[in-house]
Amino acid sequence: MDSNGKEVKKMVAHRYESFVDLAVSINEKRIDFPIRNRVVAIFFSGRKPVVIAMNQRKTHPLIKKYGYNRFTCTIHAELGGIIALHNSGTNADSVLVVRGDGSYASKPCQYCSAILKGHGINKVFYPEGSKSDSYN
Repeated sequence: MDSNGKEVKKMVAHRYESFVDLAVSINEKRIDFPIRNRVVAIFFSGRKPVVIAMNQRKTHPLIKKYGYNRFTCTIHAELGGIIALHNSGTNADSVLVVRGDGSYASKPCQYCSAILKGHGINKVFYPEGSKSDSYN
């Protein structure tokens, strides 16, 4: 979040409240991951949502060699959103990331954070959550 602390939290809660509800609704309907591992990223251009992306499983040639498990070859929601932005020729300046039912900390991983920053998305909002930040 921003260094403004409480002010940013108030602004995020007010500005994105309905979008957090939308992300939670999407996550609750999914069955592809356990609830705590379901992530939705909503990308914005100004105040307008332009892309909604979810983490997803993808196939990979190494699955044949090493087998499939629930952690095999996933595309993070943030990366999926960047790909969708690129494919549509759309730009975004902020993203809201929500994991599970919104009660889990949803901070993007270090790799997604770097990718977002590299694509000019410097405003990243997420619920801080009250549950463990562990993905295990």
